Amino acid sequence: YENSIYNPSTGKYFDATSTGENIVQVQELISLAGKRKKQTTLAKINTQLAQCDFYETLRNLRTELHISFYELSFSIQSLAVYNKQLESAKQIADDMDAQYRKGNVSLKELTRIKALIFSLENAKNDINITLHEQQNALRILTRTPVTAFILPTIDEAKLNALSSEGLDLKKLLSIADTARYDLKESQKNVEYAEANYKLQKATGIPDVTIGTTYDRNGSYIPNYWGLGIGVQLPVFNRNQGNIKVAKFTIEENKA
Repeated sequence: YENSIYNPSTGKYFDATSTGENIVQVQELISLAGKRKKQTTLAKINTQLAQCDFYETLRNLRTELHISFYELSFSIQSLAVYNKQLESAKQIADDMDAQYRKGNVSLKELTRIKALIFSLENAKNDINITLHEQQNALRILTRTPVTAFILPTIDEAKLNALSSEGLDLKKLLSIADTARYDLKESQKNVEYAEANYKLQKATGIPDVTIGTTYDRNGSYIPNYWGLGIGVQLPVFNRNQGNIKVAKFTIEENKA
């Protein structure tokens, strides 16, 4: 809508009466080459990509849960072994210290056993740090309170019965084709790139604008009505750059 600011003939400002000048335009943009449909296709693939991300995150969390569970179990077992070794080493050191005072053991031998105890203590401290980190990771994954101590229980018989001899690579790859969401996401990325390529090619085709204009007093006749059709002329810009980028993206995602 357009209205004249000042009419010198009547001396009126923003004259909206029959003596003033008023223009009204209504336009509608019509997309050609199926641009809207192609944009809808991209949106659908984006939704599928988000689903793949979600299920891949779940898969990674399950994997992390399994790894954290068994690593924590083995860390606890290792800590028990080091505690037992330290207990034995300290007992030996106490006995050797008594013998050293009697002159039956050299200082070199006593120093060696104390150095071993020091080394075992350091290793035990490292395991305690790792165990603390594993406890925290497992608490987060299982939503366990921070005050709780998680003690994994492993079925040793089932664990020892595990073997890779019965695994078939072709069968595993076949399962991965349908079950691995990171692979599905890669496939969807190719589909997205191909759909975007089609959209970019369609974008090179100009859209059409159709509209009508009403002009009260500014035309060659009063109360002028006009029908307008507009289209951009793609002389220099036919979206060539984006089309090339989209084409290369297809090859990149396929690779």
